[in-house]
Amino acid sequence: KLCVSIRMYLILPFKQEGQLHIRRIKSISNSALYRNAVKLELYRYVTSTPFNRKHWLPPNFTMEDEPLESGRSFKHSLSDKTLADIVEASLGACYLSQGVESALDCAIKMMIPFPEIKHWKEFATLNNAISPSPTCDEAEFLYLDIEAIESSINYNFRNKRLLYEAFTHPSCPNPNTSCYQRLEFLGDAVLDFLVVSYLFERYPGLKPANITELKGASVSNNFLSFISHSLGLHQHLIHSSSALSSNLMEFIDQMEKMQQTKQNQPHQYWLKLIHRKRLQI
Repeated sequence: KLCVSIRMYLILPFKQEGQLHIRRIKSISNSALYRNAVKLELYRYVTSTPFNRKHWLPPNFTMEDEPLESGRSFKHSLSDKTLADIVEASLGACYLSQGVESALDCAIKMMIPFPEIKHWKEFATLNNAISPSPTCDEAEFLYLDIEAIESSINYNFRNKRLLYEAFTHPSCPNPNTSCYQRLEFLGDAVLDFLVVSYLFERYPGLKPANITELKGASVSNNFLSFISHSLGLHQHLIHSSSALSSNLMEFIDQMEKMQQTKQNQPHQYWLKLIHRKRLQI
């Protein structure tokens, strides 16, 4: 998902979030991965039955007293979802074995489309070649307190214009700078990758269903809104919507009341927040 999202973001600089999402689905949906698995004949290598010691033989050993019938074949039944899962599991195995470079190489061999890319470092080359950096007049930076944001998150941006784009709401049209929706598409994939990697390493004995549940809680709209408020990022949103201003005030009031309740009884109070997607900066 991460590699495909980066590629889509770079090669389609004028497509918006929804269009990028559709393109990504076509590349990595279960049906697409299943078709790739069939073309590569991965089903030939799948162990679909439990191991049975009575029927097992060491390599190069044969049972001479029970010769096989000539032309006899063996078949097993696998669902489309199983074959798609095998492709995903192979990508995960390559990543854990040798990192993201190996995972990208595996994805290419699994026929996931990366025609412009052969190595991880080529993403940077592709970025410089076909994806222009966002441009805006220096005066426009006056609308955004860049130093305050960088201080809040303890990170300095090399390209300040990207930060400006990340805080520009769709209600504030600008001929030189896009709104944050394209970066949101890319950031969603980055966040999923980082959270899953952390949970997988932090809790090695956790079942897949539990990892999925923890990931969902970590990237939920409510939790991201809570982080946005905690860091004060909502104060820097560039917009021209009176409805959004009203929603922001309502959210801040709601958050402050819940924080007061937290002092008496610690809990994950953001779970009760009324969802306001615009606060996920």
